Amino acid sequence: MSKPKDALPGSDASEGMSYLSTLPQRLVTLYLPLSLIVLVLLFPFYWMVVTAVKPKQHLLDLDAYNPFWTLSPTLEHINDLLFKTDYPLWLWNTMFIAVSATILSLIASVFAAYAIVRIRYRGAQTAGGLIFIGDLGRSFKAVDVADGEVLWETKLGTSVQGFPISFAVDGKQYVAVPTAYGAGAPQFYTEWIVEEGVQLPQSGSALYVFALPERRNDRRGRGARAVDAGGN
Repeated sequence: MSKPKDALPGSDASEGMSYLSTLPQRLVTLYLPLSLIVLVLLFPFYWMVVTAVKPKQHLLDLDAYNPFWTLSPTLEHINDLLFKTDYPLWLWNTMFIAVSATILSLIASVFAAYAIVRIRYRGAQTAGGLIFIGDLGRSFKAVDVADGEVLWETKLGTSVQGFPISFAVDGKQYVAVPTAYGAGAPQFYTEWIVEEGVQLPQSGSALYVFALPERRNDRRGRGARAVDAGGN
């Protein structure tokens, strides 16, 4: 893949970070926005801590006391919560239910995964070790989840703009995927993924449907047949 057309010798445009070459630019475009984001994210935690250690009078009279800090912190509220209420029991019940539900979910998931992979039953052909992926380069491919090998690949009119779905009609399995001329289309990222001289699509809203081949014991053979069996 060629470098962006406007890349200058010695610049960092190929990495998309040339606008951070000077300290004032980094301050305005990076450090200041990040500082604001961190402040917004951490302020709720600060508020909870300050509220927990404020005396009761400070909580009830915001006109006389500053709501954002206190000069006389106390652990009175925490003591009341732990030793004068049933909060420890409530916490234990919550943790017990959460841990029990997680363990039961893991056990059920393991048995369900084993059944999908090993047991042959009606409809099992719709669940296999494949992941269908679309990228900004207009590719739509089937990838083996075991080793990441690309078993089948094709080019679409533009990039995928939705989720692939699999369904069966009269015992024949199909995979459908939508494409569109939206924010994720390749023409909006030409310097990243499209080489110079490549004609970009001007439309592409479509629904592609591919027919999967018949089941084979060898997944590699099945992937090879998918190239011939696919259609839209």
